[in-house]
Amino acid sequence: MLYGDKRQRIGEIIKELSKQKEVEIKEGHACPDHIHMVMMIPPKYSVAHVMGFLKGKSAIRMHMEFCKVRKAVSQKAF
Repeated sequence: MLYGDKRQRIGEIIKELSKQKEVEIKEGHACPDHIHMVMMIPPKYSVAHVMGFLKGKSAIRMHMEFCKVRKAVSQKAF
C-alpha cells in the first residue's frame, strides 16, 4: 500500500530511475495500490522497455528499503 512516507519515497525512486533512461515525467498520481503517470519516452526506447525497467527496479528498491525498516522494527520487539 502506498501511503505517507512510502508514497513520497516511491515518487523519488521513480524520478531517479526515469533520469537513467532519459524519460521525462510530465504528470503523476499515486493511488493506494497503483500509480498513474504521463511520461515522455525517447524514441530509442519502447514503452514496454521503460515500464519494465521502472516497475522492476522500483519494486526491488522499495522491497530493500521498506523490508529493512519492518525487519528492524520486528527485531526490536523481541
